[in-house]
Amino acid sequence: MLVPSRRRLRIEVWIVLGLSLGQSAVYSVVQLLDKMTRAPLAEGTSTLNRSQSPREYFDLTYQLLDIIFALVPVLLVIYFLTDQRQSGAGGSPRAGPPSGSWGSTSPGRAVTYCRALASRR
Repeated sequence: MLVPSRRRLRIEVWIVLGLSLGQSAVYSVVQLLDKMTRAPLAEGTSTLNRSQSPREYFDLTYQLLDIIFALVPVLLVIYFLTDQRQSGAGGSPRAGPPSGSWGSTSPGRAVTYCRALASRR
């Protein structure tokens, strides 16, 4: 089994983060520009947590589904990082998470590793 390079792991993480956070940021900027061209921002209003259904249980369901589906790319990153990889040729250290089986570690440790990997650039 081939061990992906550190560069490839970074690219995978950035692609998945781009799917979730990048999309949200782009839509926010476009929405801000749209509101700025209609009227001054001081006169504008915005709704936080807009209702998605007049019936409260369906509204809750829709909002929870939005949150869950927004986290799917994050789960994909954690899945990529928790993949059990073998050592490279000549016994060189493997790329990916620190030593130990990721199957037996907490999700918090995986998230910490993702943050550390992203901050190294």
